[in-house]
Amino acid sequence: MHDSLQVFTSQTDQTEGLDLNELSRLRELKQALERQAALKKENGLLYYTPHAKQDKFHAAGGKRRRYVRTGNRWGKSTAGAAEDIAWCMGERIWYDEYDPKRYVGIPERSVKGVLIVQDWDKAAEIFTSQDEGESMGKMFKLLPRSAYVDVEKNQSGHICKILIKSKWGGVSALCIDTVKSFKSNPMGHESSDWDFVHVDEPMPKEMWAAYSRGLVDRRGSAWFMCTP
Repeated sequence: MHDSLQVFTSQTDQTEGLDLNELSRLRELKQALERQAALKKENGLLYYTPHAKQDKFHAAGGKRRRYVRTGNRWGKSTAGAAEDIAWCMGERIWYDEYDPKRYVGIPERSVKGVLIVQDWDKAAEIFTSQDEGESMGKMFKLLPRSAYVDVEKNQSGHICKILIKSKWGGVSALCIDTVKSFKSNPMGHESSDWDFVHVDEPMPKEMWAAYSRGLVDRRGSAWFMCTP
């Protein structure tokens, strides 16, 4: 009992010795961090900070073809997802309003693009899972809640299209397709037109031929984010 009383007295003395200004500062810092976390959850794209080479990729948005060829952990999928959403929204909102990189290459209208991955499980794992927490896909970690419209799912229950508000009016469509789907039904990928194609992993030459034909009418662009 005597020992317990000594501990209690010691803790009280420590609390009384704290600087009230420091306590106030720490409380305000905690609140600020909580507000920032909430804002980031609502608009992850605004808080996206590309490293120097990701920045170089985004700055080259006026080029019709871009190829990022790197090893793992470079941030290819994150940069690619950010670029997809920016095209659908009509601007790269992580850049200053007067920075030319904010708009370079992006059409001043709603657009239609496609993201190509290996299979539907990988699409969900990396990009399209809507689960809260660490398992959330990059698209929904980055996509501002205010720009989100809806999703469409295929017969297997996988998200195959994300609808996103464009600053130029209307709604942009980001479609998702897989190499595995193409191999099982090559003709199902003809007769579509695209403003952009994002290739996340290497795909068959025949699949690229089918999709590149869809870029012609819209003078579309393509970016390849591949680990060779």
